[in-house]
Amino acid sequence: MSHQNSKLNIDDIGNQLGLTPQFLYEAANLASTQYMIFDLPKRAGGFRTICSPKDELKRIQRAILEALLWNFSMPEHVHGCVRGRSIVSNARPHVNKPLVLTIDLKDFFGSIGVALVNKIYQEHFNCDEHSADILTKLTTYGNFLPQGAPTSPTLANIAALPLDESILEICQQNLTLFGYSRYVDDITISGDSKLALLLGELYKAVNKNGFSANAEKLKASLPSNRQKVTGIIVNKKLGPPKKLIRKIRQQLHYCGRFGIEDHCQHEGTDPEEFISQINGMLGYIRLTQPEVADEFKIKLTKIQALISFNTFEEEEKKFLMLKYAIEEEKNITFSYNDSHRRVAPEEISIDDDGVKTLRAYQIFPNYGWKRFNILSIQSLEIEGNLS
Repeated sequence: MSHQNSKLNIDDIGNQLGLTPQFLYEAANLASTQYMIFDLPKRAGGFRTICSPKDELKRIQRAILEALLWNFSMPEHVHGCVRGRSIVSNARPHVNKPLVLTIDLKDFFGSIGVALVNKIYQEHFNCDEHSADILTKLTTYGNFLPQGAPTSPTLANIAALPLDESILEICQQNLTLFGYSRYVDDITISGDSKLALLLGELYKAVNKNGFSANAEKLKASLPSNRQKVTGIIVNKKLGPPKKLIRKIRQQLHYCGRFGIEDHCQHEGTDPEEFISQINGMLGYIRLTQPEVADEFKIKLTKIQALISFNTFEEEEKKFLMLKYAIEEEKNITFSYNDSHRRVAPEEISIDDDGVKTLRAYQIFPNYGWKRFNILSIQSLEIEGNLS
């Protein structure tokens, strides 16, 4: 954000946020009491303390984020919690590199204190001391950035920029070809084999900038191993782990062969939970291989249509049958407004209110393109065998 001749006072900040200065002042004084504190277990063991702001404080923090913090232009190497960037853009600089090094920053948010947050508001957002003090109270808890507040990732990203610059300088001085990216507290550096010799210097840079590296989570990957950055394989090209692709293909194969209910019973889950898990995996695959995700999605849709429909509500049952008929290019018959219809279904659309509509070419009782409210479709049948 560009500096102006005069600093922003609390009236200016209030105008930007659409909130009165008095309201901000009172909210800032109460902010420390407006958090729910709980521990979440980490996958690698131990717990992560979450400080989740209550609704009113969260709304204020969201306003600060959208009206103020998002004005900051984040450098291209910062990817976590930055609009328009993702785990894919974070992985892209490291494709096909001889060595990929990942450094995890320990207690990232807890390493960023009140004084640094206050400095960020004054230096990067041109706030005067009073407005910076109020904004700091509204976005910190217990003298640090709270993990769970919507404002914390952006403030943390800005706080870590000097560290990014230090590491980039080390790489530029010692490596002819390298990639650098940071996804919140995960730093990834890729380059030639000389990179391994710089580890001591990189750790010094981390400590010098007020952070500490988690030595147990250090990862160094060669092309002969699976090189993974924020869950994305980067050995030759971007992609999800092959193990995940094999797992989904196997799961869908078993469903097609034995039926989804029998397969889910064998796996100790239920069809709805199983479908939700597969859809989550497909969303991840779609980030880098949309054509593979589409292939699996078609298979999943067919499997859903073959489920014993007793497990679904009537509207969901019709929706799945229609999706199957569209994928298989099958005609359907149904009753609509007390009239028998035979149509070739084309597509399903869902409006902003969640109303599902079928567009189809009607064959009987007359010809022509029609639209049908799916909720009003009765006695739906698909012509031919469901196979």
